[in-house]
Amino acid sequence: MSVKVVLLAAGKGERLWPLTTTRPKPALPVLGKPLLLWHLEALAEAGINEAIIVVHYKAEEIRSLVSNYEFRAKFVFQNELLGTGDAVRHAIEGEQADRTIAIYSDVFIEKDLLKQMLRKGLSRDLIAGAIVDDISSFGAMEVKNGVLREIKEKPQTKRSGLVFAGVLSVDSQELYKALMETRLSPRGEYELTDAINKIAGKLEIEVVELPSNYWADVGTPWDYLKLNRNLLVRECEKRGLVPDDCILLGKNVTIKEPVALEPPLYIGDNAVIGPFASLRGPVIVCRDSKIGFSSQVKGSVILEGAKIPHLNYVGDSIVGERSNLGAGTITANLRHDEKPIKTMIRGELVSTTLRKFGSVIGGFVKTGINTSILPGVKIGAGAWIGAGCIVDRDVPDNAILKCTQERTLELREPRDEGKV
Repeated sequence: MSVKVVLLAAGKGERLWPLTTTRPKPALPVLGKPLLLWHLEALAEAGINEAIIVVHYKAEEIRSLVSNYEFRAKFVFQNELLGTGDAVRHAIEGEQADRTIAIYSDVFIEKDLLKQMLRKGLSRDLIAGAIVDDISSFGAMEVKNGVLREIKEKPQTKRSGLVFAGVLSVDSQELYKALMETRLSPRGEYELTDAINKIAGKLEIEVVELPSNYWADVGTPWDYLKLNRNLLVRECEKRGLVPDDCILLGKNVTIKEPVALEPPLYIGDNAVIGPFASLRGPVIVCRDSKIGFSSQVKGSVILEGAKIPHLNYVGDSIVGERSNLGAGTITANLRHDEKPIKTMIRGELVSTTLRKFGSVIGGFVKTGINTSILPGVKIGAGAWIGAGCIVDRDVPDNAILKCTQERTLELREPRDEGKV
């Protein structure tokens, strides 16, 4: 039986702004490794060494990423972002295969679990589901006796429930026929879930429920932060290490004593830590980054080549690649009233549901000395922040923020020190 695997990697990842200004979402590192490569490794270990990858946003970066990995890929460019159904239809059009396995490349599935699903999917109809706290951002699944009955895309009801988790394996002909019959949704997209509904009545599609701690939708910055933290703990446990004693070091890491290291920690290749630095885990420091003199990083993800060189505090935050924080830059991560932190997502103020959440700083940002960044604030990629700024709202990509202060100058009457 012939099988075609389709990886959907075309979207812009707008809810992850500013992290996706400088790279596509599938290229975001998870524990130092691009999200897409976790999928490719699972495919290879399941005996599948080729796939169709649908691209659009920053397509060349996806191509470059895959070219550095020993994997045969056919790239299909989605001219317009008209939805997941449109993407899969373009991918399998003209292909000769008995089965199609479609995978959303912006979800994370623990590698061993994904391998099991892939091996099952080579010979049977199945779909992955996962329990979430709020189904309104997903495709909610209706299941009877372990078989899919219907998926309702982004229902209005906010409640916990089982949702489509981004992996589907079905008969290729039935899927293509359903995709050709699918019409634009109210959102103006061709939804893969609409096509799945058309074939759910014909095929017995087995629902495989994924454990919630082995699956993650990387939809928002706090989802991304949580995934990295959780995966660090699991990676420690897989190696037989207690997380509270676990420090994972890459190659050529420099530790300049004295330092305070509180596990669990991941420190990537060529990173420099110290002197007098403090890391309070879970912390992920990606390759080529620097945490310098008297700087403290707590519960954060520091992307490649970022510099937190001296007298900084970064708490529960994400610092983008090759950003540089000036001396005294502080990311606040807690409200005085200790209510959940809110942040702007596509023009709407959204609760992170987290009591502690700091800043999201895009790639190539520079902050001046004594910059203070309030909880939930995002700084766009390439932005420059002037010295002494209190950043209390989002800063666009490539902006220059100058914070002027009213100044008064008076002469005082000299006393015993003498007159000039």
